[in-house]
This record gives sequence, C-alpha cells and structure tokens, in this order.
Amino acid sequence: NTIDKILTIVSNQLKDDLAIHYKKEIKQVGMCHYGNVGLVILTSDMENINEIINCRGVPIGLYFTSLKGSIGLRVQYKSDVFTFVVLHLNAGEQEIHYKRRNKDLKTVLTGIKFDDGLSVLKPDSHCFLLGDFNYRVNSKGEDEFKSVFKSHLIHFQESPVNFQPSYKFKIGSDQYDSKRVPSWCD
Repeated sequence: NTIDKILTIVSNQLKDDLAIHYKKEIKQVGMCHYGNVGLVILTSDMENINEIINCRGVPIGLYFTSLKGSIGLRVQYKSDVFTFVVLHLNAGEQEIHYKRRNKDLKTVLTGIKFDDGLSVLKPDSHCFLLGDFNYRVNSKGEDEFKSVFKSHLIHFQESPVNFQPSYKFKIGSDQYDSKRVPSWCD
C-alpha cells in the first residue's frame, strides 16, 4: 500500500533525525492510517510503554470517502493512558459546513472504539487531538474552533495560538485572499 510505504519512510526518517538530535535510540510505538489520514508515534522510552491499545479509524468524509477521516492510537505509558487522534474534518465556510464539522467531530470522539472498549473520550486519561479541523473565523468574526471547544460538545484545552491566521493567502504572496475570511485551518 502506498500510504504504508510513505508512513514507513517518514517514520524511519523521524527516528533517525530524533536519534541524532537527542542522542538516544528512538523506537516506533505505532504507525497506522485510515485512508489518507496517518499517525506515527515514536518514543525514546519504549520500556515504559506497558500496552498499545490498537489503532482505530473512522470515516467522516462526504459519502465516507477516505479523504476525510480520523485515526487514533491509545497507549499506556507507565500508569497513564494516552490517546492520540489525527483527524481531517470537512471544509467550507457556510453554517451547514460548520454543523457538519461538529457532527463529524462528535463521530470521531465517540465512534473510534479501542480494544479496551472505550472511545476517544476515556475518563482519567490524556488525549491529544491533532490535524486539520477546518474550523474557520466566521463572517461575524467568531472563531468557530474556540466556540466548539468551549461549548457543550467537548471540553479540551488548546495551547495559545501565537501566530496570525494561516489561511488563505493569494498564491505567491503574503496577502490574504479577499474572498475568504482569514482562519487558522489548513
């Protein structure tokens, strides 16, 4: 499979680069993908990984194609459980797209089931959500991402964002595309 080959190349290069930088042996904890969404977890402390609780994915794209979706890996490190999820949510600036992203995010959080029988939202554990959420700054100037994460849907903390919106620029320039509201998606 092409994606497996690409992830293996990326994983091996990351292991080599990190080993040189940290002067430690780096091992792969897990590597998996669901469609075009992939995840590689590496560590320099493999002896403290007590359990790898499998990779699971869920499709969320239009007609459940593999272009959008999520993949998760859960591991037990010492006595703590860590869940890593990479996701790529649907794009679009209208309200209907915002509602679809919310529905898809809920599908990811509740639909990925691990071998321990629990979803992404496992109590008393640590969860890292990574990827292209595609949430925008809407036409009213409200940050959709912050609204969702402060709402009843989910309760996570986001690190401070200390850079200007990265989407969408005119090709070959540092000027925003005036047809889009600048946002932190992509």
